[in-house]
Amino acid sequence: MRNWKPTMNFGPQSSDISFFAPEPMQEGGIVCAISFSNDGSWDDPNSKIGLPNMAPQFGTAEGLKATIPLGTTLQEVVDYDHTRFARDMSDIEIVRTHSKVAVYSDFTGCTRRIASTEDLSALAGKPLYYDELGNFTTVANSPVVGTFMSNGDADGYVRVYIKKLPA
Repeated sequence: MRNWKPTMNFGPQSSDISFFAPEPMQEGGIVCAISFSNDGSWDDPNSKIGLPNMAPQFGTAEGLKATIPLGTTLQEVVDYDHTRFARDMSDIEIVRTHSKVAVYSDFTGCTRRIASTEDLSALAGKPLYYDELGNFTTVANSPVVGTFMSNGDADGYVRVYIKKLPA
């Protein structure tokens, strides 16, 4: 089952395709910068994203360690042997590891990537944080990345607003 419903509203300039995904990851959660481009080019293989638990920790003014959230991806990154399996070129929601991945921010959408400890009936209006696996939560252990726009529905989907990242 997909983690995003197809009902999304994107802001202007809400996507970035300058990052590569070196590890498999599920779509729909927050991704963070692992490393940045050396020269600012769009095809620099040093520009990498990953789950927050893969990203390096950077010091902040308060002495806390934090990752740099970039947004979310609507594509699942999988690791498979391309010499044994043919890729379905019509399925743009699945990409191979070490491929470019579109990273989105500044949009609203419905997701199921909510931390398992959350009470889905009491989320609307709360700040949106993320955990080490990129799932959304109300626990303030990361920078704020948006707002919960609704409570959970019967299928476990919650409407969220992801603000323009990095902020």
